[in-house]
Amino acid sequence: ILAAFLNIAWAKGPVLVVTFNTGGLATILPPLSPYTKYAIMTNQAIPYNHPVPLHDDGHMPDVPSHPQGPQSRPGIRQ
Repeated sequence: ILAAFLNIAWAKGPVLVVTFNTGGLATILPPLSPYTKYAIMTNQAIPYNHPVPLHDDGHMPDVPSHPQGPQSRPGIRQ
């Protein structure tokens, strides 16, 4: 039945058959690709949130005023 349908569809509109086959393969193949595993591992290892600079409202004595200030380098004492 499927072979007969594809035969008739190919005879009437080969462009549509190729288009639907390409779309179907584009939907089915990515989960089967070996690159999907590595993409998932990379996305799990890299965080989506990144540090954002704080806005100094004048009431943050433990936050250094400049990133290169003496308080901003842990382990280095002056």
